[in-house]
Amino acid sequence: MLSNLNWQWKLSKMIIFVKKGFIMRKLLFLFVSLLFIATSCVDKEKAYKEHFVEGLKMYSISNVDSAIYHFEKSLKYKPNSAESHYYIGVMLSNRNDHYQAIEYLTKAIEIKPDYADAYFSRAMIYNYLGNKTLMCKDLRAAQQYGKMHIEDKLKECMYY
Repeated sequence: MLSNLNWQWKLSKMIIFVKKGFIMRKLLFLFVSLLFIATSCVDKEKAYKEHFVEGLKMYSISNVDSAIYHFEKSLKYKPNSAESHYYIGVMLSNRNDHYQAIEYLTKAIEIKPDYADAYFSRAMIYNYLGNKTLMCKDLRAAQQYGKMHIEDKLKECMYY
């Protein structure tokens, strides 16, 4: 009887040891996974910033194709960057690709609904395309969200 209890006690100790080992492996796996995710996020943010800054440099010297390239690359690392969408839209407009520019500016506004500069840029494209109704709608939104010095443009919207 005593040896039977001893055997059961040893078996219960072995089960606890195995469970602890299993739990430790799971915790180690979880820790390594979290570390990988954290490192991956840092790398993505760094790559996003590098391409975004390079895009701004190309934008500042009016190198349209390179600017678009870098802003699009930045979107691979941060797909919901309203700023990258905005700058691509502006660059496409400079390249006279107005309908695609509207798509990017619209996406910037979807991501950041109070993006006054995106509304204003889209309004200028609508003006160029002759759509005064949409131009005025976007000008009013730009003003509502803080765009300054657009009163002269808004004068054109008295009847729209």
